[in-house]
Amino acid sequence: MADFSEYADQLQKEVVFEIAEGYFGDRRNLDDLMADFATMTGKLRELLPGIERAALRLHHLLLGNEASLYLALEVDPACIPFGRGMPLPLFTRIPLALTRAGRYVKCVRKSYDLLQRAVHDYLHGHYHVRDGDGGRKQLTVNYLGLRQFAAGINAEVGRVNRNRTPTGTLRYVKGMDPVNAERERLIGDVSYMDDGALDNDLRFAPVEFEILGLPEIQELPPLREAAGRIGRMSRALFGDRPGEAQAAMNDLLIR
Repeated sequence: MADFSEYADQLQKEVVFEIAEGYFGDRRNLDDLMADFATMTGKLRELLPGIERAALRLHHLLLGNEASLYLALEVDPACIPFGRGMPLPLFTRIPLALTRAGRYVKCVRKSYDLLQRAVHDYLHGHYHVRDGDGGRKQLTVNYLGLRQFAAGINAEVGRVNRNRTPTGTLRYVKGMDPVNAERERLIGDVSYMDDGALDNDLRFAPVEFEILGLPEIQELPPLREAAGRIGRMSRALFGDRPGEAQAAMNDLLIR
């Protein structure tokens, strides 16, 4: 009989240990996911100034007609970040062409290409070889991937909040000793009497992706698809305002 009692005690200890491991393990895992998400959010946010700088160059060259270009490309202008101030220089010299209008077209196309690539990198990321990782390629942080990661975290938050409540875990463990559990219930043990306050205090909050300040930028068509429309618009714009277009090109020269 003593052997059976010892076996039962040992079994109970193992069950309690597994319950505790499950409870605290799930919470540690969720804490780690939240920390990783915060780090990734910070890295993605670092890409925004580069996009704004690229947009500012293009908009400066287009002399205030950038919305017309975006609409011609079936892109909502409101979904492109508009930088402010003077653009940073880009060219060591104006690209060569037979005419001034041709040079202007090349400048606009180059500026558009840089913006499109920056937006694509923000939305989709790119593969790179991480140092010390055996040459394995890794995808950089990107908006669409981070949004999907947030959805996965929120699904885990819901599961943990439903299935790993503090009071539920305490009640389950205490229920393994029915006599003592009934006595604690009668005298007001917290796991029976707090009316869910402890669970509410220790609930994980879901990720609110929309308040992170990460804009949902619309995808731009690659230059090979947009070059014709960019060229037609740029030539027409240069024909109407050649002096301003030339001045805008000169502003982008590295001096």
